[in-house]
Amino acid sequence: MKRKFTADKECSLVRFLESELAGVSRERIKIQLKRGEVRVNGEKITRDLPINSGDGVEIFLPAKFDLPAIPVIYQDENIMIADKPPFIESEFALPKAILEQTGEKVYAAHRLDTNTTGLVILCKSQTALNCVISAFRDKRVKKKYVARVFGCTERDGGTLTAYLVKNAQNSYCKVCDKQVKDGKEIVTEYKVLLRGEQSVLLLSPVTGRTHQLRAHMAHIGCPIVGDDKYGDCAANRKAGAKRQKLRAVSLEFGELDTPLTYLSGKRYSTDAGNDIIFADEKNFVLI
Repeated sequence: MKRKFTADKECSLVRFLESELAGVSRERIKIQLKRGEVRVNGEKITRDLPINSGDGVEIFLPAKFDLPAIPVIYQDENIMIADKPPFIESEFALPKAILEQTGEKVYAAHRLDTNTTGLVILCKSQTALNCVISAFRDKRVKKKYVARVFGCTERDGGTLTAYLVKNAQNSYCKVCDKQVKDGKEIVTEYKVLLRGEQSVLLLSPVTGRTHQLRAHMAHIGCPIVGDDKYGDCAANRKAGAKRQKLRAVSLEFGELDTPLTYLSGKRYSTDAGNDIIFADEKNFVLI
């Protein structure tokens, strides 16, 4: 199927297509480029390059890469809680996908990494968006994730504290045990659900830093399975893990302001898709 777009800003071709093609991975886009299945202003392109606002971009994708239906866990006149599939960027691609699916314009109130799946709050008005953003800032929204990791923590549960330094140029975060220059405190609560060579943990980020869970788990020697950025690429390949095993499974609201006071104390969760965490794969042995 041929997909056509018009660029609305200056950026790289791959980044633009990644933002437009919800559900299609960066790796798949690069493969289509190499195969000559991408055109810019009618010219066949086989490598990433800068594009300008107004450029016409075309890409051919097999039917199996058509956007899957996005489950909506809850919605009312103010918000929607969607279960984000993998390979969909949260801030722009997910709202576009929801618009295509439902006809409703929504705004993402927070982000999940592109390869992380699970619950995302989307708002239907600027007033609702401001309310949710304020609640996140004041730690009045609690998120829980299920993660599959290599190894396991020594204890069955507890709280991890460290300091994170973000390198904006390469979007990489370094974690240190002690306070360092530009370091911001990160706090992660955890509980062991399954213990083994690969283990399953329930994680709750008390602070909400960029890549916090992925970087924090790698720092303590329990990298998330399938995470090539912070984890062990060789171990991922050996385990056959082609997808990051991190999923946002629960959202709980604290005291919310108008117009969302009726959601105060409410909790929303999902079990769908947890097979990517618990699925039987090589070297996954329960104890």
